[in-house]
Amino acid sequence: SMTGTMSDVSMSEAIMKLPHCGSTEATTKGYCVDAATLLNASLQNAYQVPIATEEGRECLEEYINLGYVPYDGGCDAVVSRTLNYLHADWALAQAAAMLDDNEHYEELSARAANWTLLLNPDTGFLAPRNMDGSFASGFDEYAWGDSRGYTESGPWQYRLEVPYDPTGLQSTLSDLGFDAASIVEEANTIESYFHVGGYGTV
Repeated sequence: SMTGTMSDVSMSEAIMKLPHCGSTEATTKGYCVDAATLLNASLQNAYQVPIATEEGRECLEEYINLGYVPYDGGCDAVVSRTLNYLHADWALAQAAAMLDDNEHYEELSARAANWTLLLNPDTGFLAPRNMDGSFASGFDEYAWGDSRGYTESGPWQYRLEVPYDPTGLQSTLSDLGFDAASIVEEANTIESYFHVGGYGTV
């Protein structure tokens, strides 16, 4: 699923919306999901360090320890990767709550709130951050590419990419002196700029 394990979102939605096996609704509709098994399988992405990089979440240990995937930690597309991990964790938290798994709900909800760690108060962009907590140098709001922190996109495409907490994003931006509505307007009216950035060619 590109960068991250966004299948966790789909699996969580299935838990939230489809009949659970053994329920009256499942009997009536003739189909069901084994919600507990599905959640436990998806939780492996959130907690189990992958053996192979094409499986699971790369740089999971750093993500858990720091709250984000660091720019200088060995992974690329770190902003996109972190935001997708956070979104997946939020979705898993909702599914856990539905199954009365309060421990995972609380832990994953706390993780999902870490999008604020990537918000640079000086620029108002969600930006790459190093292991020591500093924001990566050389930030270019018009540069695209994995090596700049973004998957097939750039800072503008990910500037408001917190779909599960729009109120929190708006409030936090406001506290920093940025207006979310103005950012959306600017994104839709700004002149067309493209800096090659991490891809090397256009």
